[in-house]
Amino acid sequence: GRLEGSRGNSTCTTSVTHSMSYVAPLALMALKLTSQQWNILGHGTDANVAASSELSVAVERLTSLFLVRIVAVVSNRNSIKYRDISTTSICTHTLKRNKPWPDPINESLIHQLRLFVHRILARYKDVHYHSFEHAYHVTISYNKLLDMMLVKNPAKKDVNTASLIINRSSSSDLSRAERSLVTTRKTYGLKEDPIAILAALFSALVHDVEHRGVSNRQLVMENDELALLYNDQSVAEQKSLAVAFSELMKDEFKVLRDVMFETSDEYRRFRRTVIDLVLATDIASPERTQLAKSKWKEAFGETKESIERKIRREQSLRSIYSTKKSVSLSSKSLLIEDDMPDEDNNAVTIEGIDGLTHIAIGHDNFDEDSPSATPESNDGLEPILEGTEKDHLSSSALLDATPDVPLCIKDTVETPKTRGGKKILRREELMDMENVKTQDTGHSAPPSFIRRQTHCGSMTSKIATPPKVNMQFPDRRTTLCRHFSSPDFGINKPIRLSIRRSLDLNGEAIENYPTPMRTSGSSFRSLPGINDEVDSETDDEPDELKAIVVLEHLMRAADIGPNMQGWQQMEKWSDRLFFELKTTYHNGFGEDPQNRWYQNQITFLESYILPLARRLGDMGVFGESIGPMFEEIVKQNRDKWVSDGFLVTSRVAEKWQSFSNKGSQ
Repeated sequence: GRLEGSRGNSTCTTSVTHSMSYVAPLALMALKLTSQQWNILGHGTDANVAASSELSVAVERLTSLFLVRIVAVVSNRNSIKYRDISTTSICTHTLKRNKPWPDPINESLIHQLRLFVHRILARYKDVHYHSFEHAYHVTISYNKLLDMMLVKNPAKKDVNTASLIINRSSSSDLSRAERSLVTTRKTYGLKEDPIAILAALFSALVHDVEHRGVSNRQLVMENDELALLYNDQSVAEQKSLAVAFSELMKDEFKVLRDVMFETSDEYRRFRRTVIDLVLATDIASPERTQLAKSKWKEAFGETKESIERKIRREQSLRSIYSTKKSVSLSSKSLLIEDDMPDEDNNAVTIEGIDGLTHIAIGHDNFDEDSPSATPESNDGLEPILEGTEKDHLSSSALLDATPDVPLCIKDTVETPKTRGGKKILRREELMDMENVKTQDTGHSAPPSFIRRQTHCGSMTSKIATPPKVNMQFPDRRTTLCRHFSSPDFGINKPIRLSIRRSLDLNGEAIENYPTPMRTSGSSFRSLPGINDEVDSETDDEPDELKAIVVLEHLMRAADIGPNMQGWQQMEKWSDRLFFELKTTYHNGFGEDPQNRWYQNQITFLESYILPLARRLGDMGVFGESIGPMFEEIVKQNRDKWVSDGFLVTSRVAEKWQSFSNKGSQ
């Protein structure tokens, strides 16, 4: 009996040793790749992590990262708990405890995974920018972003690096960064969703496979067969998705699929996420850009750029338009309220009849369902509403009110002359405003001014001291719900259609991103900031819409990662993009990028990359310790480009010319 027991222990030990023989090297490789600092990913002299032009090196490294993601999926099903599902925690746990990975993770699976990664990378075209090296860099960048989000205790060197970049100098700043090492950041359910994290990394791997180095716009203009196939919509991205899933569904990867997806529901959710993330990289598509804005607004509210822009606009108006009177417009009446004592209570200061200009009433950003439309006092000026529910617009939403919403002003106002100390104007009194003279110039206001003011909902005038405008529009949703819930219809209130919810043709509601259940005191309408670190895991409530918005922004950041990393990275990949576009132009497609290369790089940094970097901090997933780092890196790269960009452009143009001459010989 003792002999058999000894033999059994020996067999078990041999099995574990055999398992660790292939587990340990891959775990160590994944850990080293993930431990690189964000701003120097792929740089350095360490042969284990430095960028390589060898396809086999990229395949082995990315195989190790994907294997860890699959381990997280399998462990979650088998209730095997790690500290968290980050690459750092799983690899550290495996190496320290010298334990093999769960049973389905075997050599057969690893072989199929390695083969699949090789197949995808090998199908990247031999072009200067959108090559397998780009796919590799995007994948390790996305892996690093995910790790910084998921790991409970960020690596101290990551925090120290961020502190140096952000230039934290005071002891209080440094201590706050240190404290953030032991706080839980918001992930909106992603920390418990290994399938979503696997889908994210998969998206990075496949997002540009078979990209020909020609932009979607050019493919459409040339009537390329891909443009015809995909109806001019995200042509290259849709091709990449088709290639990736066609490869994954082949019989030779059945073992890999069976381990990745235990149920068809897991596969559908995985596929949906991958499609969403890959299409999100088509930043040249106006439809995708607008969809991204709408998703962000629905999930997090207004962006800080929008809020700051509206605040600046309002401050500018207030500084220009000092007033003694306040005009209050409601859906039923036009009220004039005395703002302060005045010698002439009948004087209304309006001028600028000749050149009419709109007073900051825009259409593009207005959203009647905007989360920014919250009850506000508007400095104590409360408009009178008759027969409609009060739903006041905030100052930011007020400034973006759409001009096509009519102000319902009756021909006859059947109300007393005054109400609550406010004077009520009848129509004939309103039209008498034509003859009102301004205090300074004596110009009179024509009827067209009154018509625009009352029927378009926008005051149009060059005004020296006009009244303070407070507008209240009817709530269309409230009116619609009131109509449909009336006894004539006898049905439920209509549902609100949005990013979260849509309707099938038969009227069945489709919950695309179910609204999360709120705990007391929580609000999913608030915009998280970099200071919004939470103290307990229970505060990190799942929210599918916020989660996908986070993954989309991380995908975009990884896709243009070099611009958010150090200057060396930005210069390297900027040169590669220049070469690719120049090659395309040399082959008779597109425009010469050299003409405006210097200025266009500044525009791209300021108009796309910098706002994206700010939103990475606003999402709250990196916390105060790391969140502000991305914006600071982009600013440093922008300033460096402004000062050195001309020289860089001249140098890369000379390199291209030399390369072109060699090719023609």
